[in-house]
Amino acid sequence: PLVVVATNNHYAYSTPNDREFACHDLVDRAIGYGFEGYTIDGTDLTNCLDVIGSAVKRARAGRPPQLVVASILRLSGHGEHDDASYVTDEIKRQPFARDCLKAAEQTIADLNLLDAETFAGGERLLKQVERVPAQASGSLVTDSALRLSPSRQAGIMGNLAAGEPVEVVGRRVVARPAALSEKPTEAAGEAETPREPERDVWYLVRRKGQAGWLIGRYVSLKVPEEIGAYAQDVNLVAWLVLDRVQDNGARIPQYVLADRNETQDDDFNRIRVLTWWAKRHHYVIAHVESNLNGYFPIVTGISNGVPVFRLRLMDQNGRKLQKVYGLLGTVVRVLGTVDGWESDALPSAPEKPPRGRRDKRQASRSVGRDRMTPSGTRSDWVPSKEPVFAGRG
Repeated sequence: PLVVVATNNHYAYSTPNDREFACHDLVDRAIGYGFEGYTIDGTDLTNCLDVIGSAVKRARAGRPPQLVVASILRLSGHGEHDDASYVTDEIKRQPFARDCLKAAEQTIADLNLLDAETFAGGERLLKQVERVPAQASGSLVTDSALRLSPSRQAGIMGNLAAGEPVEVVGRRVVARPAALSEKPTEAAGEAETPREPERDVWYLVRRKGQAGWLIGRYVSLKVPEEIGAYAQDVNLVAWLVLDRVQDNGARIPQYVLADRNETQDDDFNRIRVLTWWAKRHHYVIAHVESNLNGYFPIVTGISNGVPVFRLRLMDQNGRKLQKVYGLLGTVVRVLGTVDGWESDALPSAPEKPPRGRRDKRQASRSVGRDRMTPSGTRSDWVPSKEPVFAGRG
C-alpha cells in the first residue's frame, strides 16, 4: 500500500505554482502516474484526518497508490535574507494561508480531542526536555498511549503505532496500580506469601515535536551497530556521543555508555568511555566506573574545546550531586563535583591526579582493568600507548 502526501506551499523559493508545472493543479499529476488524487486544506485538521485516513484505507484495500496534495502557505521567507515580498495579497487571503499549528490547536480544543490542561501540560513537558540529550533510542514493539505522566491514569496525549521511533530522555519506576498487581486467590488453607508490590518502569520519550511517558517494556532499544559488541552480556541503557575523531577521512564517534544492574532502581550503575584507536581502527575502553547510583539524564557538552559529560548521582546519605568529567584526547579526567542536580556550573577546580606511591600503584592497576574487551574480559589487543585516567569504580 502506498499513500503519498505532498505539501504544496505554492512557491519554490519565489517561483509561483503557475511557473512550476503545466497542469492546472498539482493533484492532476496523479492521473499521469495512475494514482488516485485528492486535494485538501493542509491547515484544516479535520479535513486532513478525514481525507488522509480514507486514502490509507483505500490503499490497504488494494486500490491504486493514493496522492494527497495539502495546500498551505510558507509564513516566512525562504531564509533570513528573504522578506517574502513576492507573495501576493490574493494568496495571503486564502484559507490555507493561516498558521496551521494554531488552527490545529483550536480544532483540538473545539472538538474536545484533548482537554486544554493536558495539552498545556504536554507543551510544558516538551519544553522541559527539548534540549536534553537523547540517552538512547529505539522503537515501539506494540501500539501504546503517550501519557502526560508515568501513570496508567494520566492524560493521553496521543497514540503511537508499533515500530515508531522514539528517543529516551528519562526513566522512572512507579508502583503498579493495586488492581493490576493482585495475585490469584490462594487455595483453601494455603498460607499467603508476602511479596513486594509490583512496579512498572516508565520511559520519558521524545518524538516528532512531542514528549510523553510510555511503559518501558513497550520500547525496544536499538544500540548503534558500531558499539553493539559492548552491549553483549550487559543491560546497556544509554549511549551518548562525546565527540568525533578523524580516521582516514571518516568522523568516528567516541561514546560514554551506561548500563544497569537489573536488581537496582537506579537508572544506571556503571559507565564506560569508548575512545577510537586510529592506529588499529577499533574502540578501546578508556574509562570504567562502577557502583554508581546514577540517574538520567547524562548531559554532554563542550567546555573550552574539551568534551565534558556530567552524571547525576546520589551518595549513600541520599545527597544529590553531579560528577563532571573531561575527555582530553583519550584521557578521561574527573573535573570535580557540583552539589545538586540542577546546576550547570563546572567544578571550581579539577580533582588532583594520584601523587603518592600507593595511589599511583592503584591507578596503574585500574588502567590494566580498563583495557578490556567489550565483554569485560582481558584483551589480547596490543594496549594503546595513550595514558588512561583510572576510574574509581
